[in-house]
Amino acid sequence: MVTTRLEFLFKGMPVGYFEESEYPRQSGRYRYMPYRSLGHYQMHAEKREKGKVRCYYQVGSEQVSFAVLDCPGYGILELAEFVVGAKG
Repeated sequence: MVTTRLEFLFKGMPVGYFEESEYPRQSGRYRYMPYRSLGHYQMHAEKREKGKVRCYYQVGSEQVSFAVLDCPGYGILELAEFVVGAKG
C-alpha cells in the first residue's frame, strides 16, 4: 500500500500520482492514478499533438523530469529520458 502519494506535474499542474513504492527513475511502463484535472487533460492533449511531453516530480532538493512517450492503457504511462536537476 502506498502511504505517500508520488505526485507528478505537467507545466506546474498536477497530473496524477504513481502507484509504485518509489518514483520511477528509468525507462519503462508505470501505473499511475490520473487526476481529473486541467494538468492531466493538457498533458494528454499536447502528447497527442507533439508525440511526447515532459513531466516532472520533486524529491527533496532534486527535480526529476521525464518524457511521456505513450499511454498504452488507462492508468499506464510509458516513460523515458529521465533528467535529474536541482529543484527550481
